[in-house]
Amino acid sequence: MQKTGTHYFIYFVVFIAALAGLLFGFDLGVISGALPFIKSAFNLSAFAEGIVTSSVLFGSAIGAIVSFWLSRYFGRRFSLLVSAIIYTLACLGSAWSPSVHFLIIARFVLGFSVGVATYNAPIYLSEISPAQKRGSIVTVYQLMVTIGIVVAFLSDLLFTPSGSWRWMVGIICVPAVLMFIGILFLPRSPRWLMLSDRRQEALSVLKKIHNPEDVDRELSNIDTVSHKISLRQILSNNRYIAVVLLGVGLQIIQQFAGMNAMLYYAPEIFAHAGFVSHFSQMFATFLIGIVNTIATIFVIRFVETFGRRKLLYFSGSAILLSTFTLGLILRDSQSLGALTPYFSLFDVFLFIIGYAVGYGSVVWVLCSEIFPLQGRDVAMSCATTSNWVASGIVGVITLPIIKDFGIANFYFILAVIAVASLIVVRLFVPETKGVELESIENNLMSGKPLREIGV
Repeated sequence: MQKTGTHYFIYFVVFIAALAGLLFGFDLGVISGALPFIKSAFNLSAFAEGIVTSSVLFGSAIGAIVSFWLSRYFGRRFSLLVSAIIYTLACLGSAWSPSVHFLIIARFVLGFSVGVATYNAPIYLSEISPAQKRGSIVTVYQLMVTIGIVVAFLSDLLFTPSGSWRWMVGIICVPAVLMFIGILFLPRSPRWLMLSDRRQEALSVLKKIHNPEDVDRELSNIDTVSHKISLRQILSNNRYIAVVLLGVGLQIIQQFAGMNAMLYYAPEIFAHAGFVSHFSQMFATFLIGIVNTIATIFVIRFVETFGRRKLLYFSGSAILLSTFTLGLILRDSQSLGALTPYFSLFDVFLFIIGYAVGYGSVVWVLCSEIFPLQGRDVAMSCATTSNWVASGIVGVITLPIIKDFGIANFYFILAVIAVASLIVVRLFVPETKGVELESIENNLMSGKPLREIGV
């Protein structure tokens, strides 16, 4: 039985670190409501809309790349601290932007901070978590992303009548400040400490987060994989390259599944489906956030019961079904008459549920688990950077695709991507629930197929 003090300390650590997800989620969600007013204020073209939307994503890609160096040499906790400071300043800059060029730069810097946070938060949570709770704890990060999206949509609803887009994008600096203060009280990652030859500090942290009888075993496990290896040795290992490619592939699948396209342009998508007023479009978008949050809470409860692979299978199947049927509905929006908006909303909800329980949550869990300790910084940098680059591409091309090829064909493209993603899960994704990080690493380096490194 875990000590009560330790129990609550872990809760505190998880909540503060996961606030990075809240900031990420808020920025994902807020732009859908703010964009129409920003477009009007600065007289933006469709291309400029895409740049405003995706500038934060390309900034995040740069942040993820820099995070490799920042996290490896200064630690996960320090990196999260830097992220909170930059996010606060960039958030205020976005709200005070005098021109669209200033806004794009501010959102790029904002994205940089988000890239640093999304790189470090899952790693930090994974490295500080007991194996039997790791999946649930890392998923709390994704839950905070969904809560951030809901808060953003609520903010959009509140400020839509007045058109106050500056308040929409500026109010999130409040939790960013709270995150900065909270991080000051967080311990460093014990695995990073061991990697930095700070054994006593690592032992001290392990005593705070583990039962006394588990501390020596946990320290011994970390000790087996924390020996010094040069970066050249890491990058020349074929097994390491294979698992990095798997992580990159999972992150690309996560983005091209279409969730962010739903969030960025949700009001416009609902306009095509028959929701006439801007308020009704925003309310339907707000419901997306609620459903997303509820589904993610389900994952926290059951990710250690069903495991990673089953949730990914369900996710891909639900996305395939929802996107294909939504494409059919919107190809002939008159066929269902007045019921079209409701059937469309049902399919969107099915998509959101499917995405949330698998691709949205489990991909981050897997990427925090499957990379070896020595090369975790490089691997997570590659995976997170690919996530942001893919997300930026989606942000830029979604609206032009919808306008040039039609919204129905856009959903048919997503259905094809869902089929491809299910094939990847079947062939390459391992089941890692309840397995120590060091056991996963040893299985990988011993030559087991990727699909079996969690066995």
